[in-house]
Amino acid sequence: VKYAAVSLISRDIAFLTGQSGGLPRVFPRNLVLCNYVIKKGSALYIPDASRDAAFLDEPDVTAIGIRFFCAVPLMTSDGIALGTFCIADEVCKKK
Repeated sequence: VKYAAVSLISRDIAFLTGQSGGLPRVFPRNLVLCNYVIKKGSALYIPDASRDAAFLDEPDVTAIGIRFFCAVPLMTSDGIALGTFCIADEVCKKK
């Protein structure tokens, strides 16, 4: 995949650390697909975001061109999601 990152999520900001692929390092939390993973508290797999009505208008899809996205939350032992490990690409992927 083109992009891989570990994100650390605060109340308002997503900070991409250890990332590859040239994505910006800091985003408003509400503008990244990682936010869905944090809210849900479990993995998220999107084979083609451009064909999924839930994600069509997301900036990761419209501005960056993300099609494939897969992420898992990074959780504390108390079940608090601190961030995500995610991979993404501008090309759709099959399971």
